[in-house]
Amino acid sequence: MGVKGLKRYIENNIRAQYGNWIINKKRYKTLITKKTIEQNFSIKNNNSLSLIVDAYAYFYCLGDKLNWFIFDNLNLINLLKKQLHYFLAINNLEKIIFVFDGINIPLKAETELIRSNERINSVKNFYKYVISSAKPNGFNKPNMLFPTPLILMTFIQILLDAEKLYDNLEIKFSLLEADAYISELANKYNGYVLSNDSDFYIYKTPGYINIKSLEFPNKFIDNDIDDIDFIIKYELYPRQKILSHFNLTDDTLPIFASLCSNDYIKIDNYPRLKLHFKNYKKSRRSTNGINFFIYKNIVNFILDMKDRVNNNNNNNNNNNNNNNNNSESIEKNNELTPLQMKIIEKICECKPKESKIELELEFKEILMNSINQYHFIPINDKNEVLPYSGSFDETIKSKILLLSKDILESYYSGKISSLFLNVLIKNQFECIQYFEDINKCSCWDITQNIRKKLYELIFERNFEQSNHSNNKIEIEEINRNGSIINIRNVIINPMNNKKFNSIDDNFVEYLNIFESNKQEIKDLPYFLIPIVTSLRFLLNEKLKLNKFVYRNNDKIYSNFINSSNNTINNTSNDIPKLYYYELEALIASSVAALTLTFLNKDNFMNDKTLSAFLMNKSNKESRPNYSINHLMNIERRSLELKNSLCFDDLRKNKTQFENSIQIYAEFINVLVFNSYILQTLKITNDFPEFSSFYSMYHYLWEESYYNMVDFFKGSKDKKISLIFNQLYSINSNTNKISENNYINNLEEVYSIMLNAILVN
Repeated sequence: MGVKGLKRYIENNIRAQYGNWIINKKRYKTLITKKTIEQNFSIKNNNSLSLIVDAYAYFYCLGDKLNWFIFDNLNLINLLKKQLHYFLAINNLEKIIFVFDGINIPLKAETELIRSNERINSVKNFYKYVISSAKPNGFNKPNMLFPTPLILMTFIQILLDAEKLYDNLEIKFSLLEADAYISELANKYNGYVLSNDSDFYIYKTPGYINIKSLEFPNKFIDNDIDDIDFIIKYELYPRQKILSHFNLTDDTLPIFASLCSNDYIKIDNYPRLKLHFKNYKKSRRSTNGINFFIYKNIVNFILDMKDRVNNNNNNNNNNNNNNNNNSESIEKNNELTPLQMKIIEKICECKPKESKIELELEFKEILMNSINQYHFIPINDKNEVLPYSGSFDETIKSKILLLSKDILESYYSGKISSLFLNVLIKNQFECIQYFEDINKCSCWDITQNIRKKLYELIFERNFEQSNHSNNKIEIEEINRNGSIINIRNVIINPMNNKKFNSIDDNFVEYLNIFESNKQEIKDLPYFLIPIVTSLRFLLNEKLKLNKFVYRNNDKIYSNFINSSNNTINNTSNDIPKLYYYELEALIASSVAALTLTFLNKDNFMNDKTLSAFLMNKSNKESRPNYSINHLMNIERRSLELKNSLCFDDLRKNKTQFENSIQIYAEFINVLVFNSYILQTLKITNDFPEFSSFYSMYHYLWEESYYNMVDFFKGSKDKKISLIFNQLYSINSNTNKISENNYINNLEEVYSIMLNAILVN
């Protein structure tokens, strides 16, 4: 991310300003112990501190501290909660704002393609490592992180839940890349930017802190000793240090960043210009302190171009001083300053001409667009930006202006994913790569039949308020074929008069999409509906491809399968088979995962209330104590694995292990689209209890799934309580419910789910 090589150069050659923030112990203790909405800790005075956080950069920094096989959402939740409490307890903290990127503009298409290929390669290498040498208790991390969409959505959901609790925490979503937005907020609040993107060395801000330089306390010691022993350490780079080192100004620093190569312009694409920088001979005493010769040559070249501009002004009898006063400060209008324009003209005039005419023709425009990315964007009193701010592509601007008020408001409030924007603005959907077997067909193929429906629903929802209509729309799907990026064009025909007013109709449509419009499913406790519809869809898709394998004498499955239609005899070995014991392990692991939230033992007063809740009784006493801020309150699952996963045992049956990995990847993908459909049909808006299913974290416990596969493969009587008792111990703060009754009720949940999945 950012300017090529700049982060490493600055860290090695420019001394950071070291500092620390004192954490208020009393406030921290309140944050970690209080279960209700917190009082306003926001402070505003001459010493107040504001932090503007590049949210995705922060996520990947957290990801570096997590084990990625086997990944557990609970580790992410607990780590984020812990660090949030540290941040919020900082003395004199006025505000902390997390800002999320939206869509990437076409100017970054080449960078996006490079990263997509890097993700595939990282998945491929990490998969080989997992199959051959990963350690169950080790720290298994790939070279490049590849989170599933649900992991990123869990991160977002935690922050949105926390925002409801704390007045000095804000979550913001940018329609486009958020860098300029982050920088403007930093200037508005005189705050520091926290990121891992070297572009923030270039933006004009009060200071930039690399997130990876943060050192949090190892532990909390509850005493009355001075808070100086309870601090967050950081390394700050004030912008003036960067300008002084390179002998550049607010106008020329963005030009330098662009000519070094960044996400928008690749100097490698211009071989003669690249060679020109390598061999540039002119030198200056003021740049002798630059220790990388390419950087030094580029700075000297820019300063020479600036001198030529000033000489031309003098020759034309222009007042150079007045000109500088008007140009040396970047104006907040998304336009290049006069000095920048003149330097660009000189660069194009003096640089060597490329052999390919198309390179020569495009260079100036790409350079200008790159420099423009470092300019400010206007924000209003609500810290919101104009929808089209930061875009210099007229097509993108026109598409943004067609977004309905409903779509914009839902996006800014975190109720719909940025994928909606990619589909509506760029007519594009990327099947982002995450952990699976690259030699198999893509795990995204399992949802191919509902992706088209999703695209149509997204456009139909936008049409509802935008008065815009189209007959046919082409969506570009980016997926992989093997280890190669593959582009597939999908033609959709959205209706321009569809209404999203009826809650009941939307819910029925949701059930129909997942082939689950059955009364038995409608009658389920609401927290089981997303997982049952997802697993039923997965099973049906496998049946259509003749890829579900079960024991011939098993009447539970044979009755359901005999009633299924449209089976295609697909003999491809690239499509993984779903074995009955893998399906049962997915069901059981989802039940175990639900002991983190809805089925947590501590949520129920006694055996009676637990049983009533599972029977879907409507009285309030039967409902668990589960609120919208639960993500900030949860601590542990009621079930805990007695033993870590035995990797050696899994590798003894390598074929089964590999298949189970691919099935889990497909399971994740179905859950992703279940969430997307819930969002699109406004069900997460209209049914408040469904809002917590945004990230589907309730149903995910990967290690539990892998542990169960062999147990279900060898089980004949399907006595789930026996498997649960053998695998798990019970965590609980209460003894009001007996352990045997608790396990028996979990077995009942399993049976309810299996029967609903197989209902004809």
